[in-house]
Formats: sequence, structure tokens, C-alpha cells
Amino acid sequence: MPSVATANAQGTKNKSSALRKMVELHQVEVQAKSSYLHFNAKVGEQAVNESWAELASVAKEGRGNALITLARLKGMSKAALQMPYEVAELRSLLQNHSFRQNLEGFMTVIGKDISVIDKNIDKTTNNEIIKTLNLLTNYTLCKRGSFAIASGFTGYWAGFFAEFNLECQKSNLIRLDVDSINAIADFLSRQNKALMLLLLQTKETLEKGGPDDIYKHSISILFELEEQLFWLPSYAAKIYLTLKKAKQMEIISLIDVLAKLDLNIGILVRNWALVTAIALYTAHIGILHEDAKEFKELKKNSEKLPVKSKIPYGEAVTIQELLEKGWHYNSKLVCVSGFVSDIKISRAGNLYRTEFTLSDITDSYCVQALAVYENLPHHGLIGDSYVKLNGLWEMTSKIADHPIIKIDRVTLSKYKKESWLDYMTSAVRPWFDYFPGSHNLSWSVRPEIKEGERAKVSNKTGAGELEFKKAYIYKGGK
Repeated sequence: MPSVATANAQGTKNKSSALRKMVELHQVEVQAKSSYLHFNAKVGEQAVNESWAELASVAKEGRGNALITLARLKGMSKAALQMPYEVAELRSLLQNHSFRQNLEGFMTVIGKDISVIDKNIDKTTNNEIIKTLNLLTNYTLCKRGSFAIASGFTGYWAGFFAEFNLECQKSNLIRLDVDSINAIADFLSRQNKALMLLLLQTKETLEKGGPDDIYKHSISILFELEEQLFWLPSYAAKIYLTLKKAKQMEIISLIDVLAKLDLNIGILVRNWALVTAIALYTAHIGILHEDAKEFKELKKNSEKLPVKSKIPYGEAVTIQELLEKGWHYNSKLVCVSGFVSDIKISRAGNLYRTEFTLSDITDSYCVQALAVYENLPHHGLIGDSYVKLNGLWEMTSKIADHPIIKIDRVTLSKYKKESWLDYMTSAVRPWFDYFPGSHNLSWSVRPEIKEGERAKVSNKTGAGELEFKKAYIYKGGK
């Protein structure tokens, strides 16, 4: 059994190591950012080259690395929280020019001057130093954690598209009897409800739990979402391929049923991605200390905001009804579904606009739809997708010389003040844009279809959110 003197010496060494660990935490941000940027670029390159097997492997590694990073940050956070700051060691470290320069730079970011430490280092309580170093630790945990979210989400999203494109190469179809189609529709509905239940459980944990509870709950959800990567891409591919076959055979009744199924699984995929992004975000929040601004803000909003989204949706109408009763729906918000074709991208300065034709299942009726300020193919919209959109029907328009549906823009900055779901959707937007370019529409998932000499930069890309994804930039601070 070790002596008391040995135990005390070991305790002093542990305190010293803890302080140095905290200092190390502040010095690894460049590495975290560099690692993420390399991973993000590699994912985009493999999507462009359609190297799906390699992308699946890289994406899986990215997901694993993100979870490891979050776990290490959780450990460092606990060490920093439980550690009594050794003034003598801090005074010694401040004599090191490199350490002092690094610390001074980090303190500038959180709005503090190193003189705070110089003035208070010899005081008995050192409360100001502890407060300052806690701020610094939380800032660094936020920054590193945010890059872990970026890597993790890209890993999940790339993993889905890789597996989906691999499944599309197998040419497997679903059974076409009524019972089988109804069973799949019921299964997809139950899966959407299960995702909503996970969000409700997350809200409850945020309301009642501390950082450890939130972290553990979020990680458990991520493992559950990982399991869904085994079947979700396969179902999406089979439904798409079966619909493609039905369209070739021109069986209208079958096209109608399968198009709705195709859209429903597209919405399910997007909901799965949203829950994934939220779980990564809340895991990151669970790393922070309870006095961190981000932790307190999320907890406060989870306690006060109702769950239900406040985003408006239009009256459901068919394309035929819209054309036959055009003036009746003029200037009204409508919800319309159909197949996409003739996508046209125009640009005025730095602003894009996307116009496309939306046709019903018989291809007898069609209308034009427009998204302003956005290149929707960069988000994955592709010809032949089945789309449901909400927009303003304009018989006469300042932006077109023909009747058009102007797709409604979702202002999350407004709705997040009234709804917890909208608040969380806004919170994860730096990593996942649930409403593509702030536009209120959903579409079925499609594989890569590149054509022509400029195939590598074609608009015909189902994985647009990977190929044109902008690298995440940390915008936190004070």
C-alpha cells in the first residue's frame, strides 16, 4: 500500500497534469479544423468520381472519428471542471513566451485581456482567473466540438448516399401487390413517428438533465441512427427503381402509388438526417459546462418552447386544379406535387435562381416553379425527382412572363422563437440545411446521373449536397 507522502505526491502530479491537459486542449484547434477540411474535400471528390464503395468506407471512418473526438472532449471537459487550478504552475507557465502568446491570443477571442490573469494571480481567491479559464475552456470545447459535428454529419450523410448509389446498381425491386406496397407505406410512417419520438425524448432530456445526461442520451441516439443505415438506403433504392420501371411500362395507377411512396421515403431520409444533426449537436452541448452560454440557452429554450413547428404549409391542390381554377388560387399559398423536368439555372451577379417544370403523373398537366436566390441542384434536386413544394401561385408575376409557383422561403430566424422543433432545425443549419436554401420543398432521393463532357460539374447530381457542400466555418466567439 503506498504511503501518504507518495499519495500526496501523486495527487500533486495529477493536478499538474490536469492543468497541462487543459492547456493542450487550447492548442489543438488548428489540427481539428485541418482534419475536418481534408475529410470534407475527400468526401466531395469521391462523390464527384462516383467512388461509392470508397466513399462508404471513408464516411464510416469519419463517423467513428467524430464520436471518438466527442468522447475525448467530454473527458477533457470533466478534467477541466474538476481540477483545482495550481497558481504556482500557472505562474510558471506564464513565464514561457510561447505559452503566454498562445493564451493571450485565445483570450482576445473571448473578449478578455491577459492582464486579468496578471492582476489576479496573487490574490487569495483567484475567482476571476478561474472564471476566465472556464470561459476559455468552453470556447475551445465549442470550437472543437463544432468541427466534430461537421465531420460526424458529413460521415452520416455521405454514408447514406454511398450505400444508396451502391444499392441502385443491384436492380432490386419491391413486390408490386397491394399488400406489399401498403406494408411498406405503413413501415415508413412508423419510422417517421419513431424519429419524432426520439426528438421528444431529446427535448425532455434537455429540460430535466445535466450535461452528462444529455451527452449519454445523444450518443445512444447516434448508435440507433447508425443502425438505420443498414436498411434506409436499400428501401430508397428499391422504391426508386420500381417507380422507374412503372414509368417505363406507363402504368398510371402504379406510378401514382409508387411516386407517393418515393416521396415519403425521401422525406424520411431528410428527417433521419435532421435527427442525426440534432443528436450530434446535443452531444456537443453535453460536453460543455453548465455555466456555458450555449448550454444555458439550449436548456432555456427547451423548457419554454412548444414542440410543434410554426412553419406554414399551403392548401393541397393538384396541378390540374391549379390550371383550371388559376385565378381562384392567385396569390395564395398552395401545396403541389409532381415530377421535375427542364431544370434551368440563371444567375444575376452572385444570386442564382432555379426554374423547373412540375408535371402530374400522367404528364398531361404541368406548371412552372421558381426558387429565387438558390441553385437547387446544388442541394440534390434532379430531373425526374418527385417533388412536393409549398409556394405562392402567381397568375401574373414580376419575375416571370407566365403563371408560376414561387416556392415559399422559410424564415427560421422568425419561427425558432415560437417552436422548439424550428429552433433545433435552425441550430443545426450550419451543418444541415433541412429546408434546401431556405425553400419549403421536399423531393425523392435520386442517384448520380452525369452526362456530357462537363459531367463532373453537371447539374444532374442526386448527391449535390455532398459535391457542392461548403466547408463548415466556426462562427462562435464571445
